[in-house]
Amino acid sequence: MYQMVALEDVDAALADRNLTRRGCLTEACIKELGRVFNAVYVVAGNVDKIGETYSLDIRIIEVETGTIIKMGNHRITGGIDPVLAQLRDITAELLRPWV
Repeated sequence: MYQMVALEDVDAALADRNLTRRGCLTEACIKELGRVFNAVYVVAGNVDKIGETYSLDIRIIEVETGTIIKMGNHRITGGIDPVLAQLRDITAELLRPWV
């Protein structure tokens, strides 16, 4: 079973620490954010764009140790619509053992 945290709640927790989502890319920041929400795991990632190709890097991190449990990297060509369409499927694939 997993619980989603609203982006507004994530932003508020980060703001309390003078951080933003863009600034919370380090292992230490992700672990701290996970602790704030009493999480065992955190799903984190980023999207980069080069030309018309998007690169999605998503990882599941164990909060206590900072260990990356599972990760996925996907490249999608085209506009943002194909990225958004596949993002849910990619995340679900990573979460499959827990859901």
